[in-house]
Amino acid sequence: MKLPYDALSVLQRSTEARPFAPVHELVRKAYRGPLRALAREALAVATGERRFDLVVRHSAVAGAGFNAFGSDIDLTVVFDDAFSLERSDRMVLAYERLRRVFPPLGELEIFSRPEWERLSELWREHGAVLRLIRDLKKIRWMEWKLVPGLHEYHRYKVKSAIRRLLVELEGEAPALDAIPDSGAFSFLRDGFERRLRETVPVFEIPGSPSFAFRSHELDATICGGCADAPEGALVLPRASALALAALLPSHHDEDQSLLGSLGAVRADERFRRSHAAALSLELLYANAAPRVHPASRERVYMWIENLEGQLRRYSPDPAAVEALLSALNRHPAPKRGADNPAHGC
Repeated sequence: MKLPYDALSVLQRSTEARPFAPVHELVRKAYRGPLRALAREALAVATGERRFDLVVRHSAVAGAGFNAFGSDIDLTVVFDDAFSLERSDRMVLAYERLRRVFPPLGELEIFSRPEWERLSELWREHGAVLRLIRDLKKIRWMEWKLVPGLHEYHRYKVKSAIRRLLVELEGEAPALDAIPDSGAFSFLRDGFERRLRETVPVFEIPGSPSFAFRSHELDATICGGCADAPEGALVLPRASALALAALLPSHHDEDQSLLGSLGAVRADERFRRSHAAALSLELLYANAAPRVHPASRERVYMWIENLEGQLRRYSPDPAAVEALLSALNRHPAPKRGADNPAHGC
């Protein structure tokens, strides 16, 4: 089904005024109610699966920024029992076919019931920390979509999403036409640092140097007290930059001069719960990635092992770590060079 993007672009922009709010709310409720139920039934018929829930995520739930002509409906499949990659493959294939019929369907996630319960618990107990990390990462995820030749409808959607994230993190944001295709982190300054300090402990580490660290997690440079920051860097005072860098999972590629300071922050009792929550969230999503991203199947298992090691080292609650690990619906690592099943698209 080919969408008339030129017409949707006009509708998206022209209905952002307050008088159209009831229209957007009506569609949002339909996404959460009857359309979600129809999508679930269609997936059940296509796959033969019956023991699963279909959960609506993001703006269709929260309402903020939802636009009937511009917002997708992101969904999560929650299997009631343990499942194999073959079963998740069938679900993804059925979902992609359903998207051809109903293009507003957005990104799909797949979890087991125990995983979903752990994920929900993390968000309830550590929502502020996890939202901060998610929103930062999402800025770069959105920027990746701004490729040459992208239709104006999609470009406007992406830039609007970036602007909403900047407002959430900084408290303000420039006009859409002032936001570049890359480097939006440069707009995060005093407002973001206040948000960071309200969310996680920020403290000085004696002898910690100024630094510019290329973060794999953010796909950007974090600058802590450095004089010459590269374009698009996230520039913060040294202690705040160190707290942010320490909060994120390590790829073991940090500069040697920074390792001691990061380790000191991560080992501090004031910081360990926030860091463990961030690691736990990343582990749950890493374990789920092969279900919807077949290309990740060969490389994700080393990352999962890395995350488990960091959790065991830094978490203040070993019992909680073991409970999380036992809740994971694990999939056997593929043999190196083995063919992976591809999803239909």
